[in-house]
Amino acid sequence: MIQNITDVGSANSIAARVGLRGFGERSVLRFPHSNHTGRATHRIWAAGIPLNQVAGSNTSVFAGLFIHDYHDSIARDVDNLPRFLPTGTGSAMAANRISHFFDLRGASMSIDTGCSTTLVALHQAIQSLRAGEVDMSIVGGSNVMLNPDMFKTMSSLGYAFT
Repeated sequence: MIQNITDVGSANSIAARVGLRGFGERSVLRFPHSNHTGRATHRIWAAGIPLNQVAGSNTSVFAGLFIHDYHDSIARDVDNLPRFLPTGTGSAMAANRISHFFDLRGASMSIDTGCSTTLVALHQAIQSLRAGEVDMSIVGGSNVMLNPDMFKTMSSLGYAFT
C-alpha cells in the first residue's frame, strides 16, 4: 500500500498515500509503530501463552528502530503538525507502547544502533534473560524508508545503492 511514495513533503501527502484520516493519535501512530503491538500479540498467541498470563509479568521489550522517515516527513509540514506526533511516532514509544498495552514489568527500551539495530535489540534481550532479569522478552524491529534523504546523504559519502 505504501510502495512508490514519491511526494513525502507534507503530512497530508503521506496521509493520503497510506490511508490516514484525521491525524488523531490513533491515525498518526497507525503506521509504522502501531503494528508492533499487533505483531507482539500474534507472537504470544503463536507461542501458546495465554494473554492473561502475560499481563503484569516480568517481561522485557526491546524494539529496534533505525530510520525515522515517517516522523520526519510529517514534521516537514509545520503548518499541519498532528497533535500526537511525539507520542504517535516517537522512537521511544515503540517499546513502551507494547509494555503499557500488556502491563509488562521488565525493561522497555527502543534501540537505534544503525544497521545493526534489531540484532542489538535481540542481543540485549538474550543478555537480560541469561542474567535472570526477566522471565520472557519480546523483541522486534522496523525500518521504513519513505524518502530519498538517507540515500542522498550516503551516496555523497561514496556508498552505492542498488
